[in-house]
Amino acid sequence: MISLAAILTSCSGDVGEKAKNYFSEFKSWAERQIFLIQAEYDEIMQFFDDGFSAAMTPTEPVRSACADQRVHPTLRYIAHTEIIESVYNKAEDGLVIYNPGDPETAYARNTVPITESERFGYTVVPRSAQNDFESVRKSFSSAGIKISLEYRTNTAPAGDVFAISFAGLSDNDAFYVNPDVEVKLYVSDRKAAVMETDLTKNNVVYLTYDDGPTASNTTALLDILDSYGVKASFFLMGESIKKYPAAAEEIVLRGHGIGCHSVTHVYENIYSSTAALESEILLWEEIVSSAGVTLPHRMFRYPGGSVGKYLTDAKRDDMNSMLSSRGYKIFDWNVVTNDAILYMREENENTYDYIKANFIETFEARLRETDGKEGAPIIILMHETVDETVHLTGWLIEYLVNRGFTFGALQELESSWTFREGE
Repeated sequence: MISLAAILTSCSGDVGEKAKNYFSEFKSWAERQIFLIQAEYDEIMQFFDDGFSAAMTPTEPVRSACADQRVHPTLRYIAHTEIIESVYNKAEDGLVIYNPGDPETAYARNTVPITESERFGYTVVPRSAQNDFESVRKSFSSAGIKISLEYRTNTAPAGDVFAISFAGLSDNDAFYVNPDVEVKLYVSDRKAAVMETDLTKNNVVYLTYDDGPTASNTTALLDILDSYGVKASFFLMGESIKKYPAAAEEIVLRGHGIGCHSVTHVYENIYSSTAALESEILLWEEIVSSAGVTLPHRMFRYPGGSVGKYLTDAKRDDMNSMLSSRGYKIFDWNVVTNDAILYMREENENTYDYIKANFIETFEARLRETDGKEGAPIIILMHETVDETVHLTGWLIEYLVNRGFTFGALQELESSWTFREGE
């Protein structure tokens, strides 16, 4: 059977040209009708689609914002939940939209600006640089959009909006919201460590992690800390910062403290003289600056601690004076997990049990020393380079919370604390 297109192609002269033009117009008209029929079909089928009821109020039908202006298939864009990307919630290819009706389906948010015809009938809500609930609420409320809230556990700080469900579409500039449909803001709930413990002078502990940053443990550790609302202090090595600058920056972006732990961690070089140590610190600061990391405070931890065979009293006093002149506070520790010396555990002893036992033993000993009296800060030494330490961080936090302790930021202490103060 010969197609109409083939016949028209074989025609010549004015008759053939006119026939081809008529055919082209007919084809365009037919495609347009199919386009509109599909749009109407989508509008009807929405009432039978569980995906919409999963995101919208079940008693309120979802309606197109421009149902009487069928210029494009609006309802193709009606329901989605958008993750708000931040250092706490990430997506590989920019922000991602998850279809509530099909959790297995995810697609990248449109990065090309939405055209005027595409956003016809929608209310424009510009994106905000602030993710806190009050800022996001104001941006939608001022646009006349009704909102509801749902609090969920998330790594973002308590009170931050980490996802939005709405009817509409979006690009890098704004949300284009169907004004007839309520918007749901997903808000990060209060953290367990914050909810269960009140801050007092006598029940504060300080979590510290040495030898980072690392390829993957840093982010994993930050996610765990954030899920509990706990801040920690990271004493970083210059060579590691050079390898993983983004990880170092992320520590600061998430509100944790960073301190200098030398560049090389080689005792013979670092402790050969005060001048040698100062050179390491200057180089460390250059590396931090090159990584794009801002130092809001200056902390230092001696590799191996402020005592040992490499440091005489006179040499340490001289080094401490130099550090103080450069604005550094110095911190040792008084509780350990001994995660840096796992080789010391008993034969066949599980590494997790070894770390737990050492922590509990030294923590309880520390409490007996003070007997509930206000004294030296409780500073816990750990190493983020040890996988078991990262995995046990949640357990350690819950152990401390259950004992009535909460968590402070080491950089907030007014003065240094070293082994000497603990004598």
